[in-house]
Amino acid sequence: MSGGLNNGTWPVVLMTSVAVMCIAVGCREVVFIRRRQLAFLWPTFWFVTAILLAVMAYGQASDVGGIIADVGRREALSNDWYEDRRSAQTIVVAVVATLWAIMALVTVWRVPERRRRYLPMALIVLSLVCFGAIRVVSLHQIDGLLYRRHIGEVQIGRFVELVGLSSALIVATAHLTMWRQGRIDSDRTSRLQGEAARRDVSRSAPR
Repeated sequence: MSGGLNNGTWPVVLMTSVAVMCIAVGCREVVFIRRRQLAFLWPTFWFVTAILLAVMAYGQASDVGGIIADVGRREALSNDWYEDRRSAQTIVVAVVATLWAIMALVTVWRVPERRRRYLPMALIVLSLVCFGAIRVVSLHQIDGLLYRRHIGEVQIGRFVELVGLSSALIVATAHLTMWRQGRIDSDRTSRLQGEAARRDVSRSAPR
């Protein structure tokens, strides 16, 4: 089983599953918006997330990351800067990590209360995208950690990826289950709608 987890099949399966679940949640939110006028819902988030995950699944299945890394490696060899490439790779990894930290902090800090329900999935997908970008850079030290070290018999890189995707699947499933069972916090809904109405009134009031 662990040997199977180390190949690229499971991430593709999980990415596709999460994408399908995101589409289902997005469609469900569209239905609720039309039926109950729930202005705080944001189905576009789920559809965009589904597209992004589908693209990532295709890239994983086609080994686009490996192809890009190989092209960069050959380019470095042909231009005689292969031995010096690690400094550039280190800078790129640092930039990606910094961007991840900034975007995560801004997302947590600036997201309005009515959109807090989307925060877990947004952070998970953001982390997966940045993690994938760092893997494509293929810095030797990071490759050694991700591909040559294991948790049990599973590569650390694959383990991190599977945990992230499993978490995304759990979050999407929880959202879909909530809508299917009709568990909507009516008090919170009314309060959020009241706040939105007050904001609209204040914006339209003459100054």
